[in-house]
Amino acid sequence: MSKELNTDQLAAITSYAAHVGDNWKSTLQADWMRSGPAVSNWRTMDWAYMQQIRNNFGPRWLAEFKLPVQEPNLRNIYRDAVR
Repeated sequence: MSKELNTDQLAAITSYAAHVGDNWKSTLQADWMRSGPAVSNWRTMDWAYMQQIRNNFGPRWLAEFKLPVQEPNLRNIYRDAVR
């Protein structure tokens, strides 16, 4: 098992966090418990990557994980575009 997210997993978790907003980690934990995203309009095709993250890394890892630093303007533009 790799100790780092692959490119697809990182893209999926970044997309999820941008869509959900500030409380994305607690929302993701709840989604993991129900085995599916409750977030409406989120790209469900990425859910397989989120399941891979849960299975390979787990909730304890999520608590410590920090998204890579991005240009704030780009993140806001993306978040606003998907809402």
